Amino acid sequence: MYVVAATVLQWIDKRVVEALKASLADRTVVQYSSQVTQFLLFVLWAYGSAPFLPVTDQVLCQYLVWQSMTVDPKNLGTYLSAIRNFHLALGLPWVDIRDRYRVGWCLKGLRRLVSSQVCHKLPITPELLVKMRLCASIEWEDPRMVVLWAVMLLAFFTMSRKDNFSVEKIDAFNARQHLTRGDVKIMRSSVLCSFRRSKSNQLNERVHKVLALAMPGKILDPKLAVERAFSLSPHARSSDPAFMIPSTKGLVPLTHYVFHKVLALAMPGKILDPKLAVERAFSLSPHARSSDPAFMIPSTKGLVPLTHYVFVGRLKHCPCNRRGCVPLLWAQFSSRGCYLRSPLRGRPNVDQANG
Repeated sequence: MYVVAATVLQWIDKRVVEALKASLADRTVVQYSSQVTQFLLFVLWAYGSAPFLPVTDQVLCQYLVWQSMTVDPKNLGTYLSAIRNFHLALGLPWVDIRDRYRVGWCLKGLRRLVSSQVCHKLPITPELLVKMRLCASIEWEDPRMVVLWAVMLLAFFTMSRKDNFSVEKIDAFNARQHLTRGDVKIMRSSVLCSFRRSKSNQLNERVHKVLALAMPGKILDPKLAVERAFSLSPHARSSDPAFMIPSTKGLVPLTHYVFHKVLALAMPGKILDPKLAVERAFSLSPHARSSDPAFMIPSTKGLVPLTHYVFVGRLKHCPCNRRGCVPLLWAQFSSRGCYLRSPLRGRPNVDQANG
C-alpha cells in the first residue's frame, strides 16, 4: 500500500510542478527571464561577488534609477514583479513593495521626474461614433472598413478591448485562445460574444458571455454591422478567426496593426499619412536649417514658429467640428493618442517621420 501511495505522490508532485509552470503565460515567463537577467547583471556590475540576496531596499532603489535611464518609470512595476518572482522561486523571503516605503517613494519620484506627460484620450461615446460614421472622407463601403466598423461597435457595446477581436500577427491566431467565428453568434435581436480568455468565471466555465442588442434602423446597429462583416467570408468555419479582412493572401485575421492603421489607409489621398504631411509642410520652407524650428508658418514677418495659440485656433475652426474631426477621431483608435508637445529642437528626418 505504501508503494502505491509513493507512486501516486510522485505523480502528484509532477502535476504540482506542471501547475506552477502554467501559472504564468509563456510571454510573461520570457519577459521575467529577461528582466531578472538585467537585474543580475546590474548587481554583479555594482557589487561584484558580494552577496546581495535577499535584495535590500537600497539595491532596489539603485536598480530602479539605473533602469529609468532607458525605461519609462511607469513600466518599472513589471521589473519589480520579476525580482519578486525570482526570490519566491528560490525560496527566499520577500517583503511586499507596499511595505518597502523607500522603494515606493523612489518609484513615485521617478515617475514624476522622468515620465512623459500623461495623455488622457477622449472617451469613445455614441455621439463620437455617429460623427465618425457620417464623415464623408471615410470609405465605409471598403471591405476592411466594413469589418473594422463591426469590431468597433462590438467592442463598444460589449465594453471590450481591441485585443479581444484582433491578433498581434497574422500567424499568431490560436482558435483556443482568440475569438472565433463560432464564438460570435447572431441571434434574432442581438449578437452574443463568448470570450474564452476572460478573467471572469461565469457558471464555472471560465467564459465571459456578453450580448450586444440590435438597434434596427439605427446607424449604430451592431447586429447589422456584424452581418455585413460576416457576409465577406460566408464559408468561414466555426474555428476560423471571428473577423477577417481581404488581402493579397486571401482572408487573414484582423491584426492590431491593421486595426490601428486601416483608417488612414482607407482615406482618399492618404490625408492622414504623416510622412506625406511632413513632406508637404517642409516644402513650404525648403531652405530651413537643421537648427531652425521643426514647423514654421508664413506670416507678415516671414516664416515664424508654430505657436500653441495658432494651432488651437485652427483646430477650433475645423469644418468637421473639433470633437468630430477625422484626425482627432483617428487618434482615439491609435496607439499614441493625440496631444501637443513642445516644438522639436531641430527638424526631424522625413524618412523617419512615418512612425
